[in-house]
Parts: sequence; C-alpha cells; structure tokens
Amino acid sequence: MLAKKILLVEDECIEALDIKRTLESFGYEVPYIASSGEETVDKALKIMPDLILMDIILKGESNGINDASKIKEINIPIIYLTANLEESTIEKAKFTEPYDYIIKPYDPIELKYAIELAIYKTQTEKELKQSEKRFRHILENSLDAAYRRNLDIDEYDYLSPVIEQVLGYSAEEFISLPSTKVLELIHPHDRENADNIFANALSGKTKTYNIEYRFKQKDGHYKWVKDFGSIVQDEDIMFLIGSVHDY
Repeated sequence: MLAKKILLVEDECIEALDIKRTLESFGYEVPYIASSGEETVDKALKIMPDLILMDIILKGESNGINDASKIKEINIPIIYLTANLEESTIEKAKFTEPYDYIIKPYDPIELKYAIELAIYKTQTEKELKQSEKRFRHILENSLDAAYRRNLDIDEYDYLSPVIEQVLGYSAEEFISLPSTKVLELIHPHDRENADNIFANALSGKTKTYNIEYRFKQKDGHYKWVKDFGSIVQDEDIMFLIGSVHDY
C-alpha cells in the first residue's frame, strides 16, 4: 500500500523539519515543504497530495487562508496549524472549510488522529460521489423513467430524462406539472383504479404499488405504461419513489 502524501506548508525551517519527521514516523510521505502561498498552490496542483497541513500565518504578502481558498476546488483536505487563536483569524479560516485546526505547540497523537480522520472522510466522500455518479448514469440510460417525489412539498426532486422517450414531456416540463394535472392525464377509464391504488399507498395501507394504465402523451395520444413504486421515509421526509415503463 502506497503511503499517503502530505504537503506541508510551514515557513519556519526548524519547525518544518520537526513536523516532517513526525509525519514520516506515522508512515506518511512528505514529498515537499512549501514556505509561501504561491508555492503551495503550484505544488498542490503538481503533487496532488492526500492532505495539506498548513500554517495559517505565513511570511510575505499571502497567507495560509488565502492559499486555501485558491486550492479549495481541488478537493484536497486541509488541516491548519496555528499559534494564533484570534477570533478574526478563525472566522476567516472558516470560509475555506478546513477539516481541523491544530494548535501549536501540537500534540503528535492529536495530529495523527486529525490527519487520519480527514483523509478517511475525504476518501469516503469521493467514493460516495462516484457511486452516485454511476447510479445516476444507470438511471439515465435505463429504459424506465425513474422518479422521486417529495410528498411534504408535493414536488419531484428527481426525474430521469428517459421520461421524454416514454411520454414526450421533457423532465423539466413534467416536473412543472402539478400533481392534479398529472392525474388528469391518466385515461378516464383507468383513473379511478389508479387513484385508489395511489391513495392506499399514500395513506400507508400499502407500501408498494404496481399498476398499469393509459397515460396521455404530450402529443395527445394515450400509451399504456407500467408504474411501479413505493413510499419511503428519509429522515423526517416521505418520498414516493418509482419508475414508469412503456410497453
């Protein structure tokens, strides 16, 4: 397993070497020690470290906070080292969303755990985003139109673009339709049955539903569709989650 890389930003030479030795004793690689703001941004882009350990106060025109703002978009976690506990400094630092603050003189064990947690959380967040991206790709390339409707506000918060192939409406157009209008587009002969099934699901009598009905497309023609879904709760919000398939 490759050692995690940490870009150290510290302009006091002796202190920088001491911190470097501490990090290496934990098994981390310290490929470079930056001493200025401009250097930090340049090296962060080239090295792409797993974490940046940065002194808030640096000599020169720039400081650690300004530099952190510039590299925030790279999505590299930052831990600040500081001997300055002034409220104004901490308030400015908050906007760069650091993972932690370590007060000098630092405790090596505290530093170790802070680094481990920051790297772990960043890796977990990256994996979650990748998973969400893969899942969205599957949904948007499926033959079924997936949807999720927030029942608290009675609005869709997700509708896959496949809906346009199924019903002729773009996702944006369909999302803008009020729920009463959506129900009116169900064929009159199928509407009562559909209303009853949806009502049972919304009232909690049933957890899932699987229904077939004719739905009026944007061009005015009716098409048979299968609508399968369920009521789920995410924290305190109830959602209607399902998919529509034409046949």
